[in-house]
Amino acid sequence: MALIDTVADLLDEADIKYENKTERSLDMVWSTDHFESLKVRIITSENETWVYIVAWFTPISDISPEDRETFYYQMLKENWERNGVKFAIDGDDNLVISAEIADMDLEPDEIKRYILTVLNASDRLYEIYPRSG
Repeated sequence: MALIDTVADLLDEADIKYENKTERSLDMVWSTDHFESLKVRIITSENETWVYIVAWFTPISDISPEDRETFYYQMLKENWERNGVKFAIDGDDNLVISAEIADMDLEPDEIKRYILTVLNASDRLYEIYPRSG
């Protein structure tokens, strides 16, 4: 069985709904304290040894250049203070929140906890995100 199928089974057991499934990914949309429809994707590595849970936030270009340094500093502090997630910038310059899982002996409550950790971190990123005006 492909790893993505195992993850889909875990989500089903945890009663977590996903919208789209491909060969290596599952897409979900979540409502949180700060988001009405936060897109989260679960992706498996090509060699099926890792699972990544990723929420995309916004392009870094949406932040004014004068606010970026302070924001980057805040992101680094959050990376230090949060366990299990990373605040990062992907190859397309989008802000992302991710969790990486290498232990494939997962239980439904563990995958749920990883997802909730990403959602909570997404709300925190929203709170520290600089807004002009």
